[in-house]
Amino acid sequence: MNAHTPGPWEAERVDQGVGARWFNIRGGRGRLLAIEIASAANARLIAAAPEMLAMLKDAVCYACARRHGDVLGEACAACRPVRAVLSRIDGAA
Repeated sequence: MNAHTPGPWEAERVDQGVGARWFNIRGGRGRLLAIEIASAANARLIAAAPEMLAMLKDAVCYACARRHGDVLGEACAACRPVRAVLSRIDGAA
């Protein structure tokens, strides 16, 4: 499994002449992660990914603990789709 570049990530506006603009995504230490994203909304969403991932992991752990009493138990119908997404993100699926 390859770990993603840790956050925070930032959307950086790049102007290229008259009317031409896009966004790049930079991670820690200014590492270039994605280039030429045409939409500011998409760039902001991508830049927020590390924070959203951490929040999703915390939320599913909290929800599972509240529902099942432990985080490592069998996933219920409500938790299963979220755990499937987290597995895809981690490269396990």
